[in-house]
Amino acid sequence: NTIAYRRNPRRTRNPRYDEIKESIRNAGLDHPPVVTRESPADPYMIKKGGNTRLSILRELWEETGDRKYYEFDCDFEPWTSDFKNLISHMI
Repeated sequence: NTIAYRRNPRRTRNPRYDEIKESIRNAGLDHPPVVTRESPADPYMIKKGGNTRLSILRELWEETGDRKYYEFDCDFEPWTSDFKNLISHMI
């Protein structure tokens, strides 16, 4: 189970949300999200942007029940710090 970055700097919906959603629906996920976790007991969390893609995948899963929106590849990077994760989201 993957969760959105807990300190997501985005405060409004991505203006390209609908466009990204249609792209994922039609062509699939072309950029797997990068995830991390502070400890093995924590859930995987989005590390370098990707909160929009995660939200869209959840929405498509609820709309379609298609497991490709529920089970998808992610790239893992080891935990560094909250500060570095925030910087990664802002880049």
